Amino acid sequence: MRKEISIITRADDCGSNHSANIGIQKAIEGGVLKNISIMATCPSVEEAARLFIQRTDICFGLHFVLNAEWDNVKWGPVSNPFEVPTLTESNGLFNQHPRYFKGHQC
Repeated sequence: MRKEISIITRADDCGSNHSANIGIQKAIEGGVLKNISIMATCPSVEEAARLFIQRTDICFGLHFVLNAEWDNVKWGPVSNPFEVPTLTESNGLFNQHPRYFKGHQC
């Protein structure tokens, strides 16, 4: 008896930057993706919303973020950073590494 092989694909980091959004869009158009995780705190989330708002064939999930590990793209909380000071550095953005929380208890 042969078993059917299935694969579930998920695009990560949607909304993080323009390149990720375009790559995800191309993968959807190519029939590779049906599941996307969105980073609501990131700089290109509004672009992602415009790109994918009409897609009823895609399952969207939330990608929780508490740090911004990349060197050239940064983000902070959706809340006012001054209302969540234990999550951010003095510039109002998330720290680059999760180790930040060892010295900054929430």
